[in-house]
Amino acid sequence: MNSRFAVLAILLTVTIVWQVPHTIVFRYTLLVLLGVLGWPAAAAALARPATEAERRARAPAWMLGAFLAWSLVVALFVARVPAESLKDLRAEWLAPTLILLMGYGLALRYPGRDAVVRVISLGFVLHAFMQLVTAAYLILRGVPINFSNFGGIGDHKANVTYTGALALAMLIGDTAARARGAEGFLRINTAYALVAFALLAASTVLATTRNGLIVFAVMSFAGAILVARALTPAASRAGWAALAACVALVAAALVVGFKADPRWSSFAATAPVAWDTDANRQWLKGERNETDLPATASGKPVDPSAYYRIAFLKEGLRIMNEHPFGTRVGRDAFRKDVQEKYGRGGMSHAHNGIVDLGVSLGWVGVFAWIAFMGSFAWFALRAGDPARSGLRTALALVAAAFFLRSLMDATVRDHILQEFMLTAGALVGALVMAGNRGRA
Repeated sequence: MNSRFAVLAILLTVTIVWQVPHTIVFRYTLLVLLGVLGWPAAAAALARPATEAERRARAPAWMLGAFLAWSLVVALFVARVPAESLKDLRAEWLAPTLILLMGYGLALRYPGRDAVVRVISLGFVLHAFMQLVTAAYLILRGVPINFSNFGGIGDHKANVTYTGALALAMLIGDTAARARGAEGFLRINTAYALVAFALLAASTVLATTRNGLIVFAVMSFAGAILVARALTPAASRAGWAALAACVALVAAALVVGFKADPRWSSFAATAPVAWDTDANRQWLKGERNETDLPATASGKPVDPSAYYRIAFLKEGLRIMNEHPFGTRVGRDAFRKDVQEKYGRGGMSHAHNGIVDLGVSLGWVGVFAWIAFMGSFAWFALRAGDPARSGLRTALALVAAAFFLRSLMDATVRDHILQEFMLTAGALVGALVMAGNRGRA
């Protein structure tokens, strides 16, 4: 029990440290320690599956393997400088792959009461709590909050919305299970679920990220439908009232988010200007340029964030059509390809995970990545969960939330991708153990 507690404590520490800047060495030290414990169990289950659940769990591994194999093909036969692409392939995908296996292996090795996924969920909810506490601390000190980039304990305001979406997905899965009368894999009651939901909603609004608010709203309304379908006709009035309160809270959050962020009002006027990348080439200067920008049809300045994201989307799709098999492996593929095509380009990336991936690996790489994301849903549909604990719903929603956000932000990289891989791997492992328990 002491060793199990220590492992879970390290895991909780890792989920928190992921948000804190300048902790890379400390973070990877903890991850390696956890990997030493989780990798052998994962490797054994993948190499020699002993049950039907373990055999089915190999689907995401096969899909990730196919994606990595295509990345290797691009690095060796498409990229102009194979050595650079091979180096970037290792730098970008070795850690996420090992973290996925680590999460899977830890859930297999420490299956008791789904402790691994519960600790991950707790860590992500604590992110939201710390975001709010940090804001309260600044207010008490009389320090104004910089809403343009208030990161809480992190260095970017969007960080808390990435983990918030993953936590919300798990919370929805658990709540829907409890609405059906099951215990739920998080082992929480309605009061805790409501508090967790309120923390996630409040931190998302405080982050003032439009894309984070969109994903949170979509997930919340989808969750409301799932929970409403799970509630029996004889469900208590309190259950229906709690569900209605959550929907009302999300609606209020949307209203507050819309009114607090003036960028919403200029989005429609910005979109056609941004899409016309040939006539308005200020996008080539990159997202750090916020002064030399085109004007909308009414003569007002465009919204810089929307302008660059839409322009990068347009040009990214162009490059993907011109190079359907990709160009090179690397997070900076979009910037380098723009520079080669136009002679200049000051952007860091496309601010869109799928576009970044498509420019790098082509349409084949995009479809391979979609297949990898879909493999989690495929496994969730076919996995056994006799207790109907909500793990299957949670896994499908975690993959959906991450993929949805990647359509709007550069999330297929760095710690954001790693946090998803840990969560998905642990949920797959928890489902395998649930299936094995049902078999027994």
